[in-house]
Amino acid sequence: MPNITTNEIKQIYILAKKVYLGELKKNTAVEQAESFGMSGGSASDLITNFKHMIHGDKYTRTSNNETTEYFLIMIKNDFGYSKLENAVKALNEHIQYYENLRNVKMHGLRKILQKYKGELLNFVNDIVYPDEIDNSDKIYTEGSCKQVLINKYERDPDARKRCIERHGFVCTICQFNFEEVYGDVGKNFIHVHHIKPLSDIKQEYQLDPENDLVPVCPNCHAMIHKRNPPFSPEEIKAQLKKS
Repeated sequence: MPNITTNEIKQIYILAKKVYLGELKKNTAVEQAESFGMSGGSASDLITNFKHMIHGDKYTRTSNNETTEYFLIMIKNDFGYSKLENAVKALNEHIQYYENLRNVKMHGLRKILQKYKGELLNFVNDIVYPDEIDNSDKIYTEGSCKQVLINKYERDPDARKRCIERHGFVCTICQFNFEEVYGDVGKNFIHVHHIKPLSDIKQEYQLDPENDLVPVCPNCHAMIHKRNPPFSPEEIKAQLKKS
């Protein structure tokens, strides 16, 4: 693929996105790319690569490191982590295909692949174990399609203490008690969950730990945050009763 400038990378991403969303015909996008200096073949290849990345399918046309990483960054920003996961899968299959075809090692692309595999792993861990995140004011993991918000009150020691003093260490949803099952190692262990998302409140307010926080086990906490806005404890409890 001929050399491609940073500006051309940004422009072709916009065009590829419009083609994918059905806002632009591919041949029109290629013509527009040619108008700002890209070759028609390169533009066509990158538009096709973008589609494969979004769908998680192997792509076989080459793409340099800068273009690949820019596409990954923008797919995460515009479409969220589910599409980023697809794009990482597609990149992995592209690398395997190309290395087997040419008997070479694509060290630059492999470095990018490992970087975004790590980012996906961190994202999954933040959802599955939301009580273990960094104690900052707010944690956002976001894309246009998905956003997870977990606020600091779920980690604040004083808020946790007051919540647990009222509700105890038993999961509000499934009634799991870690001490009963694990003995001393499970003593005084529980997550707490903020019932009403701050994104719904849309303003600062005085937290009431006894009524705004509830104790939940990590499994139920993960299920609560399976969507945005989160499920209510009552909704997860209802799902539990169905099983």
